[in-house]
Amino acid sequence: MIEPAKTPNLEEKLVSWAQVTYPWHRAFFIGLNGLLTATNFWTGAPWWALWPLVITGGLFTLHYLIYKTTLIDDAWVDERAGDLYDRSYDQGHIDSIAGHHDMETAMQRTEREMRERVAKREAEAERRAKGD
Repeated sequence: MIEPAKTPNLEEKLVSWAQVTYPWHRAFFIGLNGLLTATNFWTGAPWWALWPLVITGGLFTLHYLIYKTTLIDDAWVDERAGDLYDRSYDQGHIDSIAGHHDMETAMQRTEREMRERVAKREAEAERRAKGD
């Protein structure tokens, strides 16, 4: 049975728009404001290029924030949480919170990562042995 094509919803369209147009927007922002600033520098005071820079900077900042939020996924969240945990000064307190909420403590995460590395090495060695 052939299923009809899925029509993207507004959120999917916004994500697609933000990701596709961001590099173009960045180049346009830098080029336009560089040109305006150079022109203003050449013509002298007062610094009239400030207001276009402020307005386009606000729009560009909004686009950047939307773009960055489209890149967040579960893997990024896990990596960021682990990074913050590793840099924290009160890991004992964090471990106690993790214990109360059935979360992984630093020791458990280290042990899991070691098991994953060993399993990966064993799988690679097994794959090489089969290939030889």
